[in-house]
Amino acid sequence: MSKQFIGVILLLITTMLWGCSFVAQRTSVDAVDAFTFNTGRMCSAALAMGVVVLIRWMINRGKGKEAWPPPITDKKSLLVGGLLCGLCLFIGISCMQLGIMTTSAGKTGFETALYIIEVPIFALFIGQKPRKILWFCVLLAIVGLWFLAVQPGETMALAKGDIILLIGTVFFALQILFMDHYVEKADPMLLSTLQFAVGGILAPICMFLFEEPTWAAFAGELPPMLYAGVLSSAVGFTLAAYAQQYVDPTVASLLMSLEGVFAVTGAWVIIQETMSPRELIGCALMFAATIITQLPERQRRETYETDNS
Repeated sequence: MSKQFIGVILLLITTMLWGCSFVAQRTSVDAVDAFTFNTGRMCSAALAMGVVVLIRWMINRGKGKEAWPPPITDKKSLLVGGLLCGLCLFIGISCMQLGIMTTSAGKTGFETALYIIEVPIFALFIGQKPRKILWFCVLLAIVGLWFLAVQPGETMALAKGDIILLIGTVFFALQILFMDHYVEKADPMLLSTLQFAVGGILAPICMFLFEEPTWAAFAGELPPMLYAGVLSSAVGFTLAAYAQQYVDPTVASLLMSLEGVFAVTGAWVIIQETMSPRELIGCALMFAATIITQLPERQRRETYETDNS
């Protein structure tokens, strides 16, 4: 069995973990508020990533490869990059959790995927020229979003949850651009761990400021929180980091675009969510837009997932 084949399988598993995390988020909205859920998610992700970093160091130390801390080209870049990425990730995940409270897991998965298109658009502001096909993809995604989020007889006004989700995609796109900039200057695994740690600090602060959490509710929703934090975030990023060493970047980006498909499928199988034909058309158009925008693209979708440790 070739390493490339193993890499493809691991990426499929990763994408499934990410897609099903929307189901975990959706099942908790009636029990805990958004920041309470993200407190469990971000804190467990930071702890799990910390364990991964420690295990990596112990293994490499035993082989005489690495001292503590892991090699960092620029410690200032680690701190600044971790703070910026962590802030954007926290805002993006918070918008996702707030948005999913008023919409379905499947729609959330597809609308969140718009950040794949937004990344090259925002890259315009740092001097990168997008390919012409991008503008067609933007138009296709907007049409798909209209089918997905605007019901027959309604105006073009989006629902509150859809608007919150779209705001979140902006910060997901910014997080990727920040990570792409700082990952060349700091250890990718530590950078990823630090961004989760930032979210693990901000989430409980917002939880106590804006919500009234109870331990009973928090403990009752701990399984989906741990799934979203440990499996979807920490394990998912680690599997992707290993897999993308052996898989062509274009193939990897296409595989990870299936996140929305797994979100819809998982919501249908696990919590019996259904979508209307109109919404399915919207999903198909948005999925096509994310695929087309990546087909000629040779760059990695999420550089922080490509750590070669």
